Amino acid sequence: MKTNIKNSHPGKENQRKQNRKNFLIWVWLAAVLAITTALWTPARSQEQEVEVLKGIIVCLPSGAQIKVDWVMPPVEPSTLEKYGGRVKFSIDQDGLPVIGLGNRLILNPVKGYRGLLSEPFQNFFHVGNNLLLFSTGEDFGFIPPVSRLARDLETGFPIFPYQPIALIPESNPADDYLVTERSLFRGENCLYFKISRLYQNSNPEYAQEVIYCLKGEPLTDAEVSSANEPEPDTKEVKSSSFSQTTVVVNGQVVYSSSSTDYGESGPEPGMEEGQTEESLTEKFVKTLAFKPVLITEPVSVEEVGQNRIQAVTGDGERTFYAAGDSIYELEPGATEPVLLYSHPEGQEIRALEFSQESGLVYSTFDSVGVAAKNAGLEFLKSAWPPEIFLTQGNLYVMFTGNAGIIRFENIGVLKKYNSPEREILKVDGRKLGGVNRIMIWPLVFLLLFGLWLVALVKLLKSDSQGGGKVFYLLWLLLGSFALTLALLSRLFLGYLLLGDIFLLFSGAIILSYFIFSRPKKESRKQKN
Repeated sequence: MKTNIKNSHPGKENQRKQNRKNFLIWVWLAAVLAITTALWTPARSQEQEVEVLKGIIVCLPSGAQIKVDWVMPPVEPSTLEKYGGRVKFSIDQDGLPVIGLGNRLILNPVKGYRGLLSEPFQNFFHVGNNLLLFSTGEDFGFIPPVSRLARDLETGFPIFPYQPIALIPESNPADDYLVTERSLFRGENCLYFKISRLYQNSNPEYAQEVIYCLKGEPLTDAEVSSANEPEPDTKEVKSSSFSQTTVVVNGQVVYSSSSTDYGESGPEPGMEEGQTEESLTEKFVKTLAFKPVLITEPVSVEEVGQNRIQAVTGDGERTFYAAGDSIYELEPGATEPVLLYSHPEGQEIRALEFSQESGLVYSTFDSVGVAAKNAGLEFLKSAWPPEIFLTQGNLYVMFTGNAGIIRFENIGVLKKYNSPEREILKVDGRKLGGVNRIMIWPLVFLLLFGLWLVALVKLLKSDSQGGGKVFYLLWLLLGSFALTLALLSRLFLGYLLLGDIFLLFSGAIILSYFIFSRPKKESRKQKN
């Protein structure tokens, strides 16, 4: 008996398997390309990105009526080197900048004065009725009006006298702890003080932080006096003059004086030569109430790290503070802070500014944004750490690398674009949103790297010879180079958009290899 067994042709069977394999590869690569393209394509439907200066990118909603202009142009970074890169600034009620270099030099490039503060300052800013307030780490004060300025022998600059107003809280700490830091921060119609305590008698040592608030009562216009800022150093009064100063700190009178300067004629008869201006000063004292709004739980010194409070602001009722990459809010009457916003990339929040009109503005080491409950919108990216100052509905940003200052007028309109319903956007317009969004990029990178390895092994195991194999080998090496540049640009150099471009380029290279290459596999003949 003969039995006919119908066998399929080996060549056709292999062809069908190869077709199925190619189909799966096509589907796989199409999915990778779609994800990569989605990553790279910026979500700029409502954003306009402008590079205002090399290294500075501004990205604002197209419908927002925000005007951006320069207040002070950049200077050569080399001119700031002798001050150790320490640059501070503030804006007066006329919108003019006051620059602080190092810990003593103060200048106003528009009004045309510069000089040295008689005491090293830690921080300074304008408050209340245009009062330029300084802090030294132990006390805070101002520059009183004077008729004649002494000059520094080394630089020839005039010396602005420093008049303390009051000691910063906990200037005389308890016996069981030391105060390691006293910082002054600016709020809306109030001042904030951060005190860092160190308990050395415990084992291990632990630290604690306290936030105090100083808020005054409003005054009538008749009680408010101006002229609390230095005059240009070219102005000197030679004759006898009389000056009276009323100092207003955030709406509260804390110091008042009247004094007579006798110019070149000298003191009046009967006055001792060594008598100081302080003896001619009449003071009235108004109680300063430093209200503690937050006392943190003591933690070991090793655990403080990134959770140290970096910035504080508020209006005396609501208080905001930044610790690590998060911003917390203390509502009126609350004893525990509430997490308001966490930076999606884990960047440390370095500064805060707040007003009811403009909302809450923050800055990191390289960006500026607005924050609300579980929502944030970054609109500026800088190659240099930015300093921020908020006043009269305008936001001023200074770039510490070159001392350039730009102004964002009507910055408060960004509040309507910043809500929990929208995804968080980076300055370059890409969506962040959450952990899933952040994890897509490394997953795509690993997927492309795995495909590259498969292609390389497939090529090396093939029987292809000559120039064709060399060409595809060089082609795959170009793909690996693009992957390397994508990783370096994205993770180590901070060029996010450039990293996405390189990733897309490497995906195109690997995809084209699988489409066009036809390497021959080694075949082994079995002889029976």
